[in-house]
Amino acid sequence: MRARFRAPRCCLRRGVHGHRPRRGADPPRWQRRRTRHDRGDELYGRLGVALHPVVVIVGRDKKLAAFEPFRSVDFCAVVTARVRHALGEIGDAELQAALDPPKSKEGGDEQVAARYRALAQMQLKSGSPEKALESVKRSLEKGSKVAATHALLGEILLAQGRCAEALPAFREALVLDATNAAAKAGIERCAPAR
Repeated sequence: MRARFRAPRCCLRRGVHGHRPRRGADPPRWQRRRTRHDRGDELYGRLGVALHPVVVIVGRDKKLAAFEPFRSVDFCAVVTARVRHALGEIGDAELQAALDPPKSKEGGDEQVAARYRALAQMQLKSGSPEKALESVKRSLEKGSKVAATHALLGEILLAQGRCAEALPAFREALVLDATNAAAKAGIERCAPAR
């Protein structure tokens, strides 16, 4: 006998294990199961009670297997993991990985530097080398150990006709990454200007 639970709407749209239910197909028995609830929050409204949705998972032995309060982030993944754990499909380690996913490594100076570098590239392509120069300098302030940023600085200076200032930027890019094609091409373009 399988554990019974009422899946949240987000899980019903995708199906419990990430599969889309076929159109016209009857939903599984656990999805058809009726639940009692207060339509329009009539009773709870009179009592002045504010409730948040929860999922209760009952195991094969008809005892409480899990109680999961609503969370806005990864709620369906957590509920699915709890059900699969109650059914014995996943172990404790996999359940813990779903309950406590690894933290995001977004942000920081490297991310800001990459954004300024992308902005500088767009500004250079749109014909605004002065603005691109400002953006690439901000990128270098946040992360100066990226060869692509130094190569871009050289390209911007080269676009402004400042080849003597572009050469050190291209050379620095090659020091950081000897295979940087943009830096090699920039040095070759500056060679006739010497």
